[in-house]
Amino acid sequence: MKDPLNGLKKAMDQTVFRNFSFSQEQQEEIKNQIGKQRSPSDFTELQQSTGIFLLQSLSLQKGKTGLELLNHLKQTIKSDEFTSQEGYLYVILHRMEQKQVIRSQWVTEHGHRLKRYFIEKKGEKLLQEWERTHDPEVKASLIFQIEGGLT
Repeated sequence: MKDPLNGLKKAMDQTVFRNFSFSQEQQEEIKNQIGKQRSPSDFTELQQSTGIFLLQSLSLQKGKTGLELLNHLKQTIKSDEFTSQEGYLYVILHRMEQKQVIRSQWVTEHGHRLKRYFIEKKGEKLLQEWERTHDPEVKASLIFQIEGGLT
């Protein structure tokens, strides 16, 4: 199985955290949390709506960076819960990539390398289903399909 932390390790090696390391116990706990299957009831209402919001944001334009999504989310939702857990956005984005709901691509703009996120056909289909239904159980199922844990 591909190591889901591979990109994180590489990024850490190339940044100011290059001398920082996790103990074996910490590494196992991180992997356990990333791979943990969750039920829809495990998420707060805000967390449940974040994946849908991200899909809606990505469907409106041709890709956004994590920072653009974060700023748009802060302006739209205006919740202390999300502001205090900004890193959660990247957890959701990673899960959505793993589920092939979105994809990311590194691009160079104005001399800077940026990671842009794009909605995939699967994400468009799930978003359309979300917007059509009024059944809370179907919506919970769609949220789980979008961001409920790694497959």
